[in-house]
Amino acid sequence: MNLILKSQNGTHSANAELKNGKIVVMKGSKINLKDSFEKMSRNAFYYRHNKEYVNEEGYLLENIVFDSVTTAAQFVTGRSVNGNIAWRVEDKMSLKDYLNKHEFEIKINKIDSYCVFLQFSSRQRLKLTVKDIKYFYDGKKVVKPDVHIPFVIFNETIIRLNNNFDKSKVRTITFIVDDKTNEKKWAISIPLDSKEIKYKLILNW
Repeated sequence: MNLILKSQNGTHSANAELKNGKIVVMKGSKINLKDSFEKMSRNAFYYRHNKEYVNEEGYLLENIVFDSVTTAAQFVTGRSVNGNIAWRVEDKMSLKDYLNKHEFEIKINKIDSYCVFLQFSSRQRLKLTVKDIKYFYDGKKVVKPDVHIPFVIFNETIIRLNNNFDKSKVRTITFIVDDKTNEKKWAISIPLDSKEIKYKLILNW
């Protein structure tokens, strides 16, 4: 995922790549040389003042890897910022808005004595995998053998959770949706009494 962080007055302009829980601020990016944040993280401060990585004009001489998007944003701006808000995805939206946006919707299509049929819908072609399916019987968790259901969706697709269960006792079904197209993982919870689908992003940083 490509990220951008730049100021309107030109004090800083950085490009970065977010992948596998790491953010890489790219060589050639320009940082704000003025420190205005006393509690800056140790890594951000170290790289900002290391001439092997940043020249006198504030340009990066090498790629720099950070474990946190906020630490990387502090490194670029020299001030206290929330990395999820400061970084923008290809200059279209904040990283926070991007991460909170799920590109698919789930609805219960049908439930019978043996299966739950789920309808996935999306406006774009997605490569998804459903895994780590769990059933909750009145608070008691019943873990079924781990099943991975990979599929490609465009418009609408119905998948079947083919497990024998007592639908009169099951209260909640949970599972993970791995969105490989957008490099996101979602924890999905479906309370069968209300059928209100709950989405929670699984963050790796």
